[in-house]
Amino acid sequence: MKKLIMIIAALFFITSCSNDENVDATPKEDDAKPLEEQIVEVMKENDFFPPEDIVDYEIEDDYIYVFMHSQLNGLSLAILKHNSDSVEWLIGDQAIQETASFVYKGENEVSPVVTVVFSDAPDVKDVKVLGEHAKRIQLTQELTDDYSVELKYWVHFSEKVELNEDGFLDDPPSKSVEYIR
Repeated sequence: MKKLIMIIAALFFITSCSNDENVDATPKEDDAKPLEEQIVEVMKENDFFPPEDIVDYEIEDDYIYVFMHSQLNGLSLAILKHNSDSVEWLIGDQAIQETASFVYKGENEVSPVVTVVFSDAPDVKDVKVLGEHAKRIQLTQELTDDYSVELKYWVHFSEKVELNEDGFLDDPPSKSVEYIR
């Protein structure tokens, strides 16, 4: 009985293995590039800062908000559109020096509004925009071996809003900022 079970098991293993030469056991490389690589490519194509200046990016709906910081320009923002297979350039704003709100208006689309809030006051612990807590971004950027810059800002996303006929916000969220100490 043992011999019969062994023979059946051996026949099962022999017939279940494939010698087909067309079978490729190596995994195929995914054609899609990682999102970070797509962002860097789009930034380079549009001559908008070197990739090493990117300090953060936030994704809201189908939009990517890329934040860059350099000694020369300070904080800058680019808004990109993320589709299922690509990333497209929409707008870029250099040298954000004060609290402001930004939005992209295309032919048939309006992005969520991003409000960027600054405060040099060391006692500011949190920020609210339109009564909602904003996300705090804080980092240290080393500019030379012995010199670094502390960068602290907050970002808040608001629902899509109506723009006036000139394409601007009538009542930007940046006018409704509360500093929590």
